[in-house]
Amino acid sequence: MKEQNTLEKVIGAPAQALDQTIETTQKVKEEIVDKGPVKKAREYWELLGPGLTTGASDDDPSGIATYSQAGAKYGFSFLWTAVLTFPMMALVQEMCARIGMVTGRGLAGNIRVFFPRYVLYFCTALLFGANVLNIGANLGAMAKGVQLILPTLPFAYLVVFFALSSILSQIYVSYQNYAKYLKWLALVLLSYVFSTLLADGINWREVSASLLDIKISFDKDQILMLCAILGTTISPYLFFWQTSQEVEEAIEQGGSSIQKRRQSIDAQAIKNMRIDVWSGMFLSNLVMFFIIVACAATLNKAGIPLELFVRWQVIGRIFYLQLE
Repeated sequence: MKEQNTLEKVIGAPAQALDQTIETTQKVKEEIVDKGPVKKAREYWELLGPGLTTGASDDDPSGIATYSQAGAKYGFSFLWTAVLTFPMMALVQEMCARIGMVTGRGLAGNIRVFFPRYVLYFCTALLFGANVLNIGANLGAMAKGVQLILPTLPFAYLVVFFALSSILSQIYVSYQNYAKYLKWLALVLLSYVFSTLLADGINWREVSASLLDIKISFDKDQILMLCAILGTTISPYLFFWQTSQEVEEAIEQGGSSIQKRRQSIDAQAIKNMRIDVWSGMFLSNLVMFFIIVACAATLNKAGIPLELFVRWQVIGRIFYLQLE
């Protein structure tokens, strides 16, 4: 009998150890994951959505080109714009988000309802023209980015590939999955931050001083650069994007009609939206800040001012830390 009990204990020992491990893991999960900083971080991540992806979209290739040129040509002189434009950008995007949430319509839909038809046509024509040029620049920049790694691939084929991929993704991928992919892809922008922090020879005291040292020279080139920075930071397409995404989020949560979408808005929803929008705009301007710092500390110091149509090979080398 004793031998049988001993044999049962020996055979059952692995199972008991596994049970104890599972129980201990569950307790650790309850203490660490479901409570404290990890739980707060997870709740914060779940709050993020349209604001985060809108902020990330502001750092598109054409925007990165503008920030790179500002740093390469003028050093840290325009670094203060990263701080100044943050509240401006966040407030405008919050207004657009509120419009979408409260009315249940996108920005174009509200213009159609509350303004004459010619105003809608005029705004749509301007937006269409600006978006065509912007998307064209972005497709070309993405193609050039691929050629940094695979230089033998034809530029035109890469442009067509990225264009078709974007169109087909928007048509055949559900909004829920598409929004989730965009949300995670927004974290790719942090590579600019880490690349800059890993670079050698950056005088962070000079960087800090430049944030408060506002210098504006009223010559043509600097005025154009300032306009370019403001234009690519507070962009009209972001207004439409933000409003439309708030509506899409409401539809995804069951707001199939304007009436339902409007009824689902409460004080907590507005608070969550504000956290989302300000977080997204902070990420956008944080990336802008580090891009200017990286180009100022490398290209500007080396005397390589980038022109409006920047050389993507040089930019790629900066952020891959291959600049000699």
